[in-house]
This record gives sequence, structure tokens and C-alpha cells, in this order.
Amino acid sequence: MKFNNNKHQQRGMGLISGSIALFVLLFSVMVFVKLFPLYMDNMIVDKALEKVKKTPNVTMRNDRQIYRIFMSTMDQEHVDVFEESEAQQHIDIVRYDDEGMEITVKYKKIVPLIANVSFLLEFKNTISIDAP
Repeated sequence: MKFNNNKHQQRGMGLISGSIALFVLLFSVMVFVKLFPLYMDNMIVDKALEKVKKTPNVTMRNDRQIYRIFMSTMDQEHVDVFEESEAQQHIDIVRYDDEGMEITVKYKKIVPLIANVSFLLEFKNTISIDAP
């Protein structure tokens, strides 16, 4: 068996493999740029739920007041995951017999990627609040 020990032998990536690597890198960056803001908005939703939890006597308040507390935090942070008029559709409040409650926020976002290709992101945030 004879090996080619030529000093001019190719080292590193060729044109095709370099192009593929560049395409994968650019596609990954594009996906990150499209999706990262939505995950940041979801972190604000968590923050708003924590604010609701820290509100004094929140378990004694009615659903409309809880919606307002949640949406006021969302407005302060300039995050519009859904309209205030749709809050009842996206926020589920379950009250327990022992005066505790569980609040769940569910929403979906569709992010167009390229042409007719889109991402569907489904978010669900839940917080439990014990009786005071």
C-alpha cells in the first residue's frame, strides 16, 4: 500500500463542507434570533405570576382582580403575549377548599421562519398559592 505524503495535500475543510457548516451555523443563528425573544417574554410571565403570588390576600380577591394584577405587570414590562380582553381565555384560576389556589397561564405563539415554515410554541406556566 502506498500513501501519498505530498506536502501539498489538502488540510482542513473543503468548499462543500465549509458551505454546509456555514449554512448550519446561519440557520441556527436565525432560529435563535426568532425564538429567544419569546422565551424572554415567557420569563416575564413567570415574573408576573410571582407578583400575583406576593400580593397580600390574593386568595380573597376575585378572578377579575387577579387578571388585572397579572396584566398590569405585563404592561409595565411591555410584553404582549395576549390582549387583556383575552385574559380569561388564557388564565385559569382553580380555587381549593382550604382557601389556596392555583393559577395557570397558557398561550401559543406562531413564529414564521421561512416562506410557509413556522414554529408553534406552546407555553404553560403554573403557580400554587397557599392560604395565608
